[in-house]
Amino acid sequence: KARLIGSPDRFRGFYAVQTGNTCAQVIVRQLLAAEGIIKTEEELFYRTMERGWYKNAHLCADSRTPDKLCNVAYDPSSGNCYFYSNDRSNMLGSPGKAICERARRDGFTSYEGIPLLLREFSRDAYSSKQYSAAPNMSVSAARKARFDELRRARKEVVQALRDGKAVGITVRAGVLWGTQDAELHIIVMTAAVENPDGSIAGYYINDSGNSDYSRFVPARLLEKAWAADDVHRIYRQ
Repeated sequence: KARLIGSPDRFRGFYAVQTGNTCAQVIVRQLLAAEGIIKTEEELFYRTMERGWYKNAHLCADSRTPDKLCNVAYDPSSGNCYFYSNDRSNMLGSPGKAICERARRDGFTSYEGIPLLLREFSRDAYSSKQYSAAPNMSVSAARKARFDELRRARKEVVQALRDGKAVGITVRAGVLWGTQDAELHIIVMTAAVENPDGSIAGYYINDSGNSDYSRFVPARLLEKAWAADDVHRIYRQ
Protein backbone atom coordinates (compact mmCIF):
# COMPACT_ATOMS: atom_id res chain seq x y z
CA LYS A 1 0.00 0.00 0.00
CA ALA A 2 1.28 3.49 -0.89
CA ARG A 3 2.20 5.72 2.03
CA LEU A 4 1.79 9.47 2.46
CA ILE A 5 4.86 11.28 3.81
CA GLY A 6 4.16 14.79 5.02
CA SER A 7 0.92 16.78 5.13
CA PRO A 8 -0.58 18.20 1.89
CA ASP A 9 -2.91 20.60 3.73
CA ARG A 10 -0.51 21.98 6.32
CA PHE A 11 -0.33 25.55 4.97
CA ARG A 12 -4.00 26.30 4.30
CA GLY A 13 -3.87 29.59 6.20
CA PHE A 14 -0.55 30.72 4.75
CA TYR A 15 -0.79 29.98 1.04
CA ALA A 16 -1.73 32.72 -1.43
CA VAL A 17 -1.28 33.47 -5.12
CA GLN A 18 1.77 35.70 -5.52
CA THR A 19 1.22 39.41 -6.20
CA GLY A 20 4.18 39.85 -8.56
CA ASN A 21 7.40 37.92 -9.12
CA THR A 22 7.25 37.09 -5.44
CA CYS A 23 7.11 33.29 -5.42
CA ALA A 24 10.18 33.29 -3.13
CA GLN A 25 8.39 35.45 -0.56
CA VAL A 26 5.32 33.18 -0.68
CA ILE A 27 7.39 30.05 -0.05
CA VAL A 28 9.45 31.73 2.68
CA ARG A 29 6.19 32.69 4.37
CA GLN A 30 5.14 29.03 4.41
CA LEU A 31 8.53 27.74 5.58
CA LEU A 32 8.50 30.24 8.43
CA ALA A 33 4.91 29.31 9.30
CA ALA A 34 6.12 25.73 9.79
CA GLU A 35 8.22 27.15 12.65
CA GLY A 36 5.31 29.18 14.04
CA ILE A 37 6.75 32.46 12.69
CA ILE A 38 4.06 34.52 10.98
CA LYS A 39 5.04 37.06 8.31
CA THR A 40 3.17 38.57 5.38
CA GLU A 41 4.27 38.45 1.75
CA GLU A 42 4.39 42.27 1.79
CA GLU A 43 6.70 42.36 4.78
CA LEU A 44 9.00 39.75 3.26
CA PHE A 45 9.10 41.54 -0.11
CA TYR A 46 10.18 44.84 1.38
CA ARG A 47 12.76 43.19 3.63
CA THR A 48 14.21 41.47 0.54
CA MET A 49 14.32 44.83 -1.24
CA GLU A 50 15.90 46.57 1.72
CA ARG A 51 18.68 44.00 1.95
CA GLY A 52 19.40 44.09 -1.79
CA TRP A 53 18.46 40.46 -2.46
CA TYR A 54 15.75 41.34 -4.96
CA LYS A 55 17.28 41.76 -8.42
CA ASN A 56 15.79 44.46 -10.64
CA ALA A 57 17.86 45.16 -13.73
CA HIS A 58 15.98 47.49 -16.11
CA LEU A 59 16.87 49.28 -19.31
CA CYS A 60 17.26 52.99 -18.57
CA ALA A 61 17.50 55.88 -20.96
CA ASP A 62 19.84 58.07 -18.92
CA SER A 63 23.18 59.57 -19.88
CA ARG A 64 24.59 58.58 -16.49
CA THR A 65 24.10 54.87 -17.20
CA PRO A 66 26.44 54.07 -20.09
CA ASP A 67 25.55 50.37 -19.92
CA LYS A 68 21.84 51.35 -20.18
CA LEU A 69 21.06 49.34 -17.06
CA CYS A 70 19.68 50.58 -13.79
CA ASN A 71 18.47 48.88 -10.65
CA VAL A 72 15.93 49.53 -7.90
CA ALA A 73 16.54 50.13 -4.21
CA TYR A 74 14.12 50.53 -1.31
CA ASP A 75 14.30 53.25 1.33
CA PRO A 76 12.57 51.93 4.49
CA SER A 77 12.49 55.39 6.11
CA SER A 78 10.21 56.78 3.37
CA GLY A 79 8.64 53.55 2.14
CA ASN A 80 9.61 54.49 -1.44
CA CYS A 81 11.83 52.92 -4.07
CA TYR A 82 14.17 54.61 -6.51
CA PHE A 83 16.23 53.79 -9.58
CA TYR A 84 19.99 53.95 -9.42
CA SER A 85 22.74 53.28 -11.95
CA ASN A 86 24.01 49.73 -12.12
CA ASP A 87 27.36 50.76 -10.67
CA ARG A 88 25.47 52.42 -7.76
CA SER A 89 27.08 55.81 -8.47
CA ASN A 90 23.89 57.78 -9.27
CA MET A 91 20.29 57.89 -8.08
CA LEU A 92 18.07 58.38 -11.12
CA GLY A 93 14.86 60.38 -10.94
CA SER A 94 12.54 60.77 -7.97
CA PRO A 95 11.66 58.03 -5.47
CA GLY A 96 8.13 56.65 -5.49
CA LYS A 97 5.88 53.78 -4.49
CA ALA A 98 5.16 53.02 -8.16
CA ILE A 99 8.82 52.07 -8.62
CA CYS A 100 8.43 49.46 -5.85
CA GLU A 101 5.47 47.99 -7.71
CA ARG A 102 7.43 47.87 -10.97
CA ALA A 103 10.21 46.03 -9.15
CA ARG A 104 7.71 43.59 -7.66
CA ARG A 105 6.38 42.85 -11.16
CA ASP A 106 9.67 42.70 -13.09
CA GLY A 107 12.35 41.62 -10.61
CA PHE A 108 13.15 38.38 -8.81
CA THR A 109 14.79 37.11 -5.63
CA SER A 110 18.28 35.71 -6.06
CA TYR A 111 19.09 32.10 -5.12
CA GLU A 112 21.30 33.29 -2.29
CA GLY A 113 18.62 35.73 -1.10
CA ILE A 114 16.16 33.00 -0.13
CA PRO A 115 18.19 31.40 2.71
CA LEU A 116 19.35 34.87 3.77
CA LEU A 117 15.74 36.03 4.03
CA LEU A 118 14.88 32.96 6.09
CA ARG A 119 17.78 33.69 8.43
CA GLU A 120 16.41 37.19 9.05
CA PHE A 121 13.51 35.67 10.97
CA SER A 122 14.16 31.97 11.60
CA ARG A 123 15.57 30.43 14.74
CA ASP A 124 16.97 27.55 12.67
CA ALA A 125 19.54 27.04 9.94
CA TYR A 126 18.44 26.13 6.41
CA SER A 127 20.16 23.94 3.87
CA SER A 128 20.13 25.39 0.33
CA LYS A 129 21.67 23.18 -2.37
CA GLN A 130 21.73 22.95 -6.15
CA TYR A 131 23.52 21.16 -8.97
CA SER A 132 26.67 22.75 -10.36
CA ALA A 133 28.39 21.30 -13.43
CA ALA A 134 32.14 20.91 -13.35
CA PRO A 135 34.14 22.92 -15.93
CA ASN A 136 34.67 21.23 -19.31
CA MET A 137 32.28 18.40 -18.50
CA SER A 138 31.01 16.48 -21.52
CA VAL A 139 27.28 16.45 -22.30
CA SER A 140 26.92 12.81 -21.31
CA ALA A 141 28.88 13.31 -18.09
CA ALA A 142 26.84 16.40 -17.22
CA ARG A 143 23.61 14.46 -17.83
CA LYS A 144 24.76 11.67 -15.51
CA ALA A 145 25.90 14.16 -12.85
CA ARG A 146 22.52 15.91 -12.95
CA PHE A 147 20.74 12.56 -12.61
CA ASP A 148 22.93 11.68 -9.61
CA GLU A 149 22.14 15.07 -8.06
CA LEU A 150 18.43 14.50 -8.60
CA ARG A 151 18.66 11.13 -6.88
CA ARG A 152 20.42 12.71 -3.89
CA ALA A 153 17.95 15.58 -3.81
CA ARG A 154 14.96 13.22 -3.91
CA LYS A 155 16.33 11.32 -0.92
CA GLU A 156 17.00 14.56 0.98
CA VAL A 157 13.59 16.14 0.46
CA VAL A 158 11.67 12.94 1.23
CA GLN A 159 13.63 12.62 4.48
CA ALA A 160 12.91 16.27 5.28
CA LEU A 161 9.19 15.65 4.72
CA ARG A 162 9.41 12.51 6.87
CA ASP A 163 10.93 14.68 9.62
CA GLY A 164 7.98 17.09 9.41
CA LYS A 165 9.84 19.84 7.56
CA ALA A 166 8.57 21.87 4.63
CA VAL A 167 10.67 22.04 1.46
CA GLY A 168 11.10 24.69 -1.22
CA ILE A 169 12.25 23.64 -4.71
CA THR A 170 12.99 25.64 -7.84
CA VAL A 171 11.48 24.38 -11.11
CA ARG A 172 11.21 25.38 -14.75
CA ALA A 173 7.67 26.80 -14.70
CA GLY A 174 6.63 25.83 -18.23
CA VAL A 175 7.51 22.17 -17.72
CA LEU A 176 5.28 22.02 -14.67
CA TRP A 177 2.44 24.06 -16.21
CA GLY A 178 2.55 22.58 -19.71
CA THR A 179 3.28 25.99 -21.24
CA GLN A 180 6.17 27.72 -23.01
CA ASP A 181 7.19 29.67 -19.89
CA ALA A 182 10.95 29.41 -19.51
CA GLU A 183 11.39 31.28 -16.23
CA LEU A 184 12.48 29.70 -12.98
CA HIS A 185 9.89 29.44 -10.25
CA ILE A 186 10.04 28.30 -6.64
CA ILE A 187 7.28 26.23 -5.04
CA VAL A 188 6.62 24.44 -1.76
CA MET A 189 6.66 20.66 -1.54
CA THR A 190 4.41 19.58 1.32
CA ALA A 191 4.21 15.79 0.96
CA ALA A 192 5.30 12.78 -1.06
CA VAL A 193 3.58 9.50 -1.87
CA GLU A 194 5.85 6.48 -1.45
CA ASN A 195 5.12 3.23 -3.25
CA PRO A 196 5.40 -0.11 -1.40
CA ASP A 197 8.76 -0.72 -3.12
CA GLY A 198 10.15 2.59 -1.76
CA SER A 199 9.97 4.51 -5.04
CA ILE A 200 8.18 7.87 -5.11
CA ALA A 201 4.87 8.01 -6.98
CA GLY A 202 4.49 11.76 -6.76
CA TYR A 203 4.49 14.90 -4.66
CA TYR A 204 2.01 17.38 -3.24
CA ILE A 205 2.90 21.01 -3.93
CA ASN A 206 1.72 24.54 -3.28
CA ASP A 207 2.33 26.67 -6.39
CA SER A 208 1.73 30.38 -5.91
CA GLY A 209 2.09 31.05 -9.64
CA ASN A 210 -1.16 29.45 -10.76
CA SER A 211 -3.42 28.87 -7.73
CA ASP A 212 -2.33 25.24 -7.27
CA TYR A 213 -2.80 24.48 -3.59
CA SER A 214 -2.15 20.93 -2.39
CA ARG A 215 -1.83 19.72 -5.99
CA PHE A 216 -0.64 16.16 -6.56
CA VAL A 217 2.00 15.96 -9.30
CA PRO A 218 3.37 12.62 -10.57
CA ALA A 219 7.04 12.19 -9.72
CA ARG A 220 8.08 11.97 -13.37
CA LEU A 221 6.61 15.40 -14.20
CA LEU A 222 7.76 17.22 -11.07
CA GLU A 223 11.27 15.82 -11.26
CA LYS A 224 11.49 16.76 -14.94
CA ALA A 225 10.61 20.38 -14.06
CA TRP A 226 13.01 20.27 -11.11
CA ALA A 227 15.91 18.85 -13.12
CA ALA A 228 15.26 21.36 -15.92
CA ASP A 229 16.68 23.89 -13.45
CA ASP A 230 19.55 22.93 -11.14
CA VAL A 231 17.67 20.68 -8.69
CA HIS A 232 17.69 23.56 -6.18
CA ARG A 233 16.07 22.75 -2.83
CA ILE A 234 15.88 24.43 0.54
CA TYR A 235 14.69 23.05 3.85
CA ARG A 236 15.32 23.42 7.58
CA GLN A 237 18.36 21.51 8.80
